[in-house]
Amino acid sequence: MIRTHGGYTCVVPIKDGNNSQLRTNLKKLQDVSFHQTDSVLFASAAVIPKQNYFGEELPASLVFATTYCGSLDDHLLEISKFCYNELFDMFIHCQNFPGARNGHFAEILLFLKQHKYSSAFWSKYNGITKEDIVLEKKLYDEIQIYLDSEQKLINQQNIAPSAEIIKKEIKNHIISLGTHNPLLYQHYPNTAEKIQQIKEKIPIFLLMGGAIWFTVGAIKFFVASVKKFPKLTIASSLIIAAVAYMYYRYLFYQKTQTAKRIENAKMRRVETPQLHPVLNTMIATGPIKRGRVRRWFYSLVLKVVKFFPKRFLSGIPTINNIRWLVSDNDKRLIFLSTYSNTAGAYVRDFLNGSIPSGVNFMFNHGQGFPDTQGLYKGGIVNDPEGYMQAVYAGQQVIDFWYAHHPNSTSDLTNKYHQIRVGLLKDMNECESTKWLNLL
Repeated sequence: MIRTHGGYTCVVPIKDGNNSQLRTNLKKLQDVSFHQTDSVLFASAAVIPKQNYFGEELPASLVFATTYCGSLDDHLLEISKFCYNELFDMFIHCQNFPGARNGHFAEILLFLKQHKYSSAFWSKYNGITKEDIVLEKKLYDEIQIYLDSEQKLINQQNIAPSAEIIKKEIKNHIISLGTHNPLLYQHYPNTAEKIQQIKEKIPIFLLMGGAIWFTVGAIKFFVASVKKFPKLTIASSLIIAAVAYMYYRYLFYQKTQTAKRIENAKMRRVETPQLHPVLNTMIATGPIKRGRVRRWFYSLVLKVVKFFPKRFLSGIPTINNIRWLVSDNDKRLIFLSTYSNTAGAYVRDFLNGSIPSGVNFMFNHGQGFPDTQGLYKGGIVNDPEGYMQAVYAGQQVIDFWYAHHPNSTSDLTNKYHQIRVGLLKDMNECESTKWLNLL
């Protein structure tokens, strides 16, 4: 089984006049079917209203998104079968859906594939399955029970064993539960997973190879041209460079209007579905700023960033998973995230440390976002209030939301996983102390 996490996103226009009924259907959906699946970690659905892109109307659309574990094909097949009724109740209000409740999951599967959008996605606990989370929590609880009982014995005998000895005793206790105890299971990448990881890296290698090939070819052409027509080549190059720089300044230094504070009533509608005790989700959308080149550039950025998401996001403690994508011929930006804490606290985490530069780079192309200086300077650093207003203005009401373990944060999940992985490893005193500090 492939254990890597992925983000599937479906964006499909809604039939005219069906927005209200679709929202009603989404609010009535039960998450039981999603809970019965092996691959679905999170699922959400929201209705995006019509939005204006410089006189062009972007249609009202349904955004259905999942975070899954395993291969995409297996995931789509599984939800088509297990969640047929839920998906049918969503898509019946969407354009180009066959619309006959006949139980044939093949129609749902085809529709999911036809309306799939690629995204720059990152999961903070990649490689951990739903089953792992359950087993690792059981393991943690079992260790805590054992430590509580042993602590009484230590207090009676006034003995303070070393960290290495304590860890070995915990290990022996868990092993004594049975050699086939699932708590001892440890994952090592299998052949299918290794192949999947290689396949995911192929596009970036092709992109980098193409860029190198183009650069080398351009240099060779320039050198050959200078030898034959030195003055003409240099003059032409300077003109092209000047025009390109001016266009860059025009696109990425242009002044645009920052989003205004939204009405309190809308803010309450947006925030109400995001007040769960631990895990919440958000969907924010908005048209891209003006410029065909900007749209092309941002689409390319997302294709590249999807291979290096951790570089931009690892410093945000409340992230669970996150994704960016563009729809409607690259004219609409869509941002989805699952996080812990409240929405206000979460989006403020993006203002800390060096993170704002990456946020500027990813968000500055959306209408309403504070103007940046170039690709990453200024923006939310100079106008944090405008950034918060843009986030709230773009957020959509979450009409359906499923979380596999709604009370487990990504940090907690990763901690339990580290405990499980380290349990059977031989460790010295220093390593044992660090492992015990996880308990």
